[in-house]
Amino acid sequence: MTKLLLGAVIITAVSIASTQLPFLTSAALAQEDGSSLAELKKQNAQLREELAALRERDRLKSEIATVRARVERPVSTSPAAAVPTSVGGAYAADKPVYKAVPYVQPPTATASWNGFYVGLNVGAREDQVGATTISETAFLAGFPPFPPLLFGGPDASVSQSAWSFRVGPYVGYNWQLGSQWLVGIEGDWAWADRKATFVGSAYPGTVVFAGIGGPDTFTVRTQWDAAIRARVGLLASPNLLLYLAAGPAWMNVETTSACVASGAAARTCFSSGLNALTVTQAVFTNNSTKLGWTLGGGAEAMFAPGWIVRAEYRYSDYGTISNTDKRSFLPFFASAFGTDGENVAYDVHVRTNLATLGIAHKF
Repeated sequence: MTKLLLGAVIITAVSIASTQLPFLTSAALAQEDGSSLAELKKQNAQLREELAALRERDRLKSEIATVRARVERPVSTSPAAAVPTSVGGAYAADKPVYKAVPYVQPPTATASWNGFYVGLNVGAREDQVGATTISETAFLAGFPPFPPLLFGGPDASVSQSAWSFRVGPYVGYNWQLGSQWLVGIEGDWAWADRKATFVGSAYPGTVVFAGIGGPDTFTVRTQWDAAIRARVGLLASPNLLLYLAAGPAWMNVETTSACVASGAAARTCFSSGLNALTVTQAVFTNNSTKLGWTLGGGAEAMFAPGWIVRAEYRYSDYGTISNTDKRSFLPFFASAFGTDGENVAYDVHVRTNLATLGIAHKF
């Protein structure tokens, strides 16, 4: 009996356990699913935080790139001042280090010497004048020419040099070859006025009855000069030019032989006993433009865009000017003495030294 009761209890317990088992299993599963969901939520939150951190890092990188671009510009602000305040603590946490970029002066634009220019020269000109009597003849009909001694003889010479003020314009064109060389062409014209007067004879060194002398004069007047020159220059710096120039030159030269027209002071117009009234012309003037050459050099400085100042020296030689003056007797004396009264041939040699300053505008 006891065994039967024990078996019944067992069977009843098994039945009750079988009935309650599904409920126990579902509760365990629900508890396990809740733990997994919490874990997933935690991981999701971590991922969101990491994503936000990545986005913040990208934003900081963009702002840092902007700051670097500003720092690299040639401005006076410091890199720290250029950092946006919005970067905040995250930027400070990364602690980026910037080095100041030294300011580099932009290259200065190289001065250009190419082009046409117009300028004005002022300065001084030294005229070195030499005059020489080549031949002198005076004769009476039927008699040989007077001895040369009476007129000072051939090759009688005088010379004189003096300075005068000189001013005039100049124009030219430059071609710059690379960064150091320049070639060009230039023309100039200038006015000056200087007289070299030799007192005591109407021609260089000639005096009737040598040594008597008198108020007669021989004068060489030099006036305008001009030149066309080729130039070659070296650029010692972008704004400083050293140059040489040479070419043909011209000068206006006037010679005047003046005899005293009358009176006891007459000396050299053929007669001392018969005064200067014996000839038809007391004053002879010859004017000519003489071709010569010139050579010089100087320095130019471009002190502002298109503006150039210069200092220059130039030597010029105009060669020899040859003239012959013929003074005829008045009709009464011509019939008595012959057709010619006095023929004098002479040479004049002119050389100059120029020292000038100039300013020009280049177009």
